[in-house]
This record gives sequence, structure tokens and C-alpha cells, in this order.
Amino acid sequence: MPLLLLVVATLWIHGGQYQPPPDITLPELPEGVLAQPGFGPLQRFDPQAWEWWFEFNQEAVLDLRARLPARAARRGAAWQPVTDDDRLRLVMPRLVEALRDRNRDVRSAATMALARLRIPDALGPVAIVAESDRDLFVRTLAVLALGFSGRAEAVETLSRLYADTDLSEEVRSHAIVGLGLIGDAAALGVISGALDEKALAKQGNVLQASVVYAAGLPRDGPLTTELLQLIGSHLLRREAQLRALAAVALGQGGRPEAVPAVQALLSDDDSQVRRSAAMALEALAPVLGEDVAAALVERADDDNDLAVRLALLRALGRSRTTAAREYLRPSLVDARYLHEAADVAPLLELLESTREPSLRSAIAIALGLLEADDAVEPIVALWEREQAPLPRGYLSLAVGLLDPRQGDAAVRLDEILRDTHDIEVIRLGTLGLGLLGARDRLDALAAELPAVPGVIERAARAFALGQVGDRRMLGPLLDLAGDPEEQPYVRAYALQALADLCDPRPLPPHGRLSRHVALDHDVGFLFEFYRTL
Repeated sequence: MPLLLLVVATLWIHGGQYQPPPDITLPELPEGVLAQPGFGPLQRFDPQAWEWWFEFNQEAVLDLRARLPARAARRGAAWQPVTDDDRLRLVMPRLVEALRDRNRDVRSAATMALARLRIPDALGPVAIVAESDRDLFVRTLAVLALGFSGRAEAVETLSRLYADTDLSEEVRSHAIVGLGLIGDAAALGVISGALDEKALAKQGNVLQASVVYAAGLPRDGPLTTELLQLIGSHLLRREAQLRALAAVALGQGGRPEAVPAVQALLSDDDSQVRRSAAMALEALAPVLGEDVAAALVERADDDNDLAVRLALLRALGRSRTTAAREYLRPSLVDARYLHEAADVAPLLELLESTREPSLRSAIAIALGLLEADDAVEPIVALWEREQAPLPRGYLSLAVGLLDPRQGDAAVRLDEILRDTHDIEVIRLGTLGLGLLGARDRLDALAAELPAVPGVIERAARAFALGQVGDRRMLGPLLDLAGDPEEQPYVRAYALQALADLCDPRPLPPHGRLSRHVALDHDVGFLFEFYRTL
């Protein structure tokens, strides 16, 4: 229910002032830049802001893998998917070569890209990096990459790394999370054994947390029974952090039998456990019944914790229950958006009346997702007037989603992309151009990559082209990634773009990790874990 998520979130943020990126054209480039979502933060970091949630989850909301070929066809353009032969013969050799680079961000990006190729031959080099790279950050990311591959061939390596008590907790914790991402029978066996209370009690805090969190990652919640048994254990009664993570894991599993236990955690003595339970109920919203929704209505009125109330509102919105609808309409009347999806008039009214840039951007994206014809004229008019980089970027994306038939939005957007130095406009505007089906203009932007002035601008264009590109982007991105004269910062993002371009799955694997977790979740393991992403 992206419309509700996008607009509800903006009711409780103040956005952030745009801060131009530092001049990093000097050789001293920042290490660890790939640990940040997208290219942020270009605004003051606010973990409650919808923009930051959107950075992690845009693929699930935008459904680019389905929209892009359809939009190209609508425009009469050809869409060329990347083939398995491309992955094996063109891309894999360049990625393996990048594993020998001196820069750790280049090696990290190449490692993740190899795992996302989804071909068995690519996993051997990733496993070698996981066990032997000189940098702990790269080794840790390689371990997680094995899980991101989703391949059963990675289970043996991950199981061995988790079981090796001589390794660091960072490596072992990411190994068990990787097993959760793969989730086949062998991986489930390892996680189930680690969930035993006696086995869990022998682990350090980080490993305990990672095991509990990993148990919620396999699809369809096959470890729900084990998690429910653990909820009542002496260990979890003593450790609030583990109760919080158990709530998150039960929510990720999505099983209806988890609802009573998670609902009970709403009354926990620890505030973070209550917040985690509320977020878990948001994840469980599709299986909530009318009786539970009625109880959550009472709780949403009475709870004095804003984070809990907001998560419960999102849970009620996603539940689509009668009790939720009856409660939300009068309770959120000031927002004027809780209507049937086909009724865009309240959103258009709010778009006209609000002057808050963050809220206006969210409304524009929501109207774009609805592909509302009535929204084309006002959003295009706003788009032409807006000068602030972040709102202008989101309006560019909204125009792409709306795909206006009159005029030629692709020409104007292409002009904006060539004139701007603002990387959020570059990133979001390129997504908009892809959604307009303008494959010829994307090809031209790719061909000009080496000549783009500015390190950040060049990296931003490469990154965005990987998200909207097809097979024709392989050559320009491979050349950029392999150019020994290019800055490591740019090469790392070109490699990340290749990962996005070549991963054949409809959604990237990190979407499974971030969809129902708030960035301000006060659990140490998750904070460190999301920094890796």
C-alpha cells in the first residue's frame, strides 16, 4: 500500500535542508561510501523521513523491472534484457578482475555484483574474498553477498563460516543472516539449531541478535514455531533486545499464528520492544483479522509513544479491514487522502494547498504511482517551477510515472539532466526518463559517461543508468568500471550499477531486509547491519 505509506510518513517529518555535497574531486575520497543508501544524505539525516525509507525500498514501490519494458514498448522502443551469456562471458571476467583492486570499495562493489549475477561460477571468487580479503569490511560484505546470491551452492560456505568460533562476530553474524536469505532446507537446519535456547545462550550478544533476526528472513516464515517457543524462554524474558528482534522476525515471517504473540509484546515493559512489535504488526497487516484491528484501533488512540502509534496507523492502513477504515477516515481527516485509490481529488487538493516540499514530493510520487491523468497538468507545472534539487528530483520521477502524452516530457527531462550538477536530480531524473520509455536518450547519456564533469556527477549517472538500463548499458558501464585512470569512487558505483543491471530477480535481495525495519530501530545489531547495506 505505497500510497498510504508515502503520505502518512510525511505527516510527522519536517524534511531537511538540502546540503550540497562536498568537493571530493581531490584524491582523498571517502572510504565506505557504499555503506550509505543511494548517494545520501543530501539532506539532514532523519531516520523517520519517508525519503530515507524510499531510498531502501524504491524498487518494490516502483516495480521498475515490469514498468520499464512496458514503457519502452509504449514508445515503440526496443528493450534488450541482459542474457545469461552476457553475465558469464562479458560481466563476470571484469568483476573478477576488480577483486584485485587496491581500493576496498571497488573490491566490495565487485564482490556484491558477482553474487548478484546469480550464476554458480561466480560464487567461488566471492567465497575466496569472504575468507581471505585483507580488509574486514570487504570480508563481511562478501559473506553477506553469498546470502544475497540466493544460491544453494553458498550454504556450505556460510554454514562453515558461522560455525567457526575463531572468526570475528561480524563475519559469523553476517553468515547466519546470509543463510536466512537463502532459506533452503540446509540453511533452515543451521538456523533452527542455533535458535535452541541453550545454544543461543552460549553466544555473544551480536551473534544472539543475528540468529534471531535471521530466523525471520526465509520466505513464508518456516521458523515461526521455533521463534514462538523462544519468545517464552528465560533468555528472552531477560534480554529486551532479543525480544525486539524476535518481534521483527515474526513480522517478517508473515504467518497468522504469530499475531497473538506480537500483539502481546505491545505491552512489554521495554519501549523498543513495543516499537518493534508495532512494526511487526505492520508487516503482518495482510493477515490481521477484524478483532485484532479493533484492538489496534484502541491502542493507536491510547499509546503515548509516537513511534508505536504511527506504526499501528500504518498497520491499520495495510490491513484493509472494516475496523481500520472506519477509524482512519475520521481520525486522519486533516490529511484528506484516505480515500479509494481511484479518487485522486483529495490528493490533488492537498498538492495544491501544501507548501512543505517533502510532503508535496510524497504526494507527487503517490499520484504518479496511481498514474492519475488528472495529476499530469499540475505536477508538470510544479516540475517546471521547482528549483530546489531534492523536490525537483522527486517531481521528475513523478512525471516519469505519469508518462504524460501531451508535449514531450522526455526532451525537457533530458535537458535538465544535462544541465544539472545535483546528484539527486541526476538519479531520480534518470529513473523518470527510463519510465518515459526514452531508450534512445538513455543510450546517449550512457555513451557520454566518460565525459561527464565531476566525480560525484559521473558516479551518479552511472548508478542511475544501472537501475533503468537494459543490455545496451553493459558496454559503457564495463568500460567505466575497468578504466584504470578513473577515480575509485566512480568505478565502485559503476560496479554497483552492473549489479543492479544484471540481477535477474524482480526485486533486489536487500528489499527483503529493509521493508519493515525503521532506520531508527534502536537495536545495535540492526544499526550496524544496515550500515553495511
